[in-house]
This record gives sequence, structure tokens and C-alpha cells, in this order.
Amino acid sequence: MDLLSYISLHKQNWQADSYIALGGVSPTALDHFLKQHNGIREVCLCLDNDRAGLEAVQRIGKQLQHQGYEVITRLPSCKDWNLQLQQTHRAQTQSQITEPVQTNAPALTMKQGW
Repeated sequence: MDLLSYISLHKQNWQADSYIALGGVSPTALDHFLKQHNGIREVCLCLDNDRAGLEAVQRIGKQLQHQGYEVITRLPSCKDWNLQLQQTHRAQTQSQITEPVQTNAPALTMKQGW
């Protein structure tokens, strides 16, 4: 869920990159993927912004740097990327509701004493 939420929040050129859901904080799937794709030199860790996620970013990031990868970290401002997507969607929906509707119709004015 968080992987799809992250991609939904970062749609521009999303097909240019490869994405892996870790299924928690284990680097097993990432390690397997990197062994299969030798040309990758940069890894972006986009884990949860909670204790487990932050600890995993440190642990996995250190391991990847030791293996020669450039490591970038992106964290959501909420606990996880799905909550970030929900919050962003709510904010966009709210701004659409509060924006005045623009029309080309002439303004109607009322005079007192009619």
C-alpha cells in the first residue's frame, strides 16, 4: 500500500525508476533485486516515518553505503506514505471546495427599495 501511495504522490517520470516493496523493514527483497540488477548505483529508501522505519533507514542505508551505493532517504511528513497521500488528497479536495467558481455570467446586483 505504501509503495503505491508513494508512486501516486510522485507521478512525474515514475516509470523511469524501479520500485521494491520491502514488506516491512527487511532488506531481503532489496538485496535480491540488487544482485539481479548490477547497473544500479543509487538507492532511495522511502520507509515509514516511525521508529521501525527510521531504524531500518539507518541500518539498511549503512549496509548499502558499505556496498558502494549512493543512498537517498525520503520520509513522509506523516507516519507513512499512505497517510501522506490521504492527507494530501484531503487538502486538495478542501481547496477545491473553498475556491470560488469562476463563470462568465454577468454579475447580478440588487438595489434596495425594489
